Amino acid sequence: MISMATIATALPRKEGRSFFLPKLRTRSRRILVVEDDIDLRIPIERVTRSIDPELELDWASDVSSACWLLEHETYELVLADYNLGEGPNGVSLYRHCRRAHPRTRFALMSAYLMRDDVRSAIGGPFPFLSKPFTMTGCRAFLREALAHPAARGQTEA
Repeated sequence: MISMATIATALPRKEGRSFFLPKLRTRSRRILVVEDDIDLRIPIERVTRSIDPELELDWASDVSSACWLLEHETYELVLADYNLGEGPNGVSLYRHCRRAHPRTRFALMSAYLMRDDVRSAIGGPFPFLSKPFTMTGCRAFLREALAHPAARGQTEA
């Protein structure tokens, strides 16, 4: 699904042609949500649609599925649960993203950890959403995470 199309032009060729060749380029804002609780799907989809109807969401229930999606798509933000059942957790996915996809913003959510626990696990300030959350709280958090410099691995001042 094409959410927004822009027309870009190529430079004129040196062979004496003086026309521009249009190229269709799509721009899609995508978020990857890594969450094993299916009940959070509808609330998170509603929140993201209220922020921007053009935002597209992909879902993964574990780190290996998320890594596969990250290799095949470009995401503006990865929002991952800390505890994903058996296997690697959200911090493992964060470390993978920092190495393989450093331009992708990343945020964690958890019902079990507190913000300070995440800071010590990550090594600094970090976008973190506590569960359970309200729709208003989730909306404010996602807006901030989409703009937050620390979500790209940079530290806050």
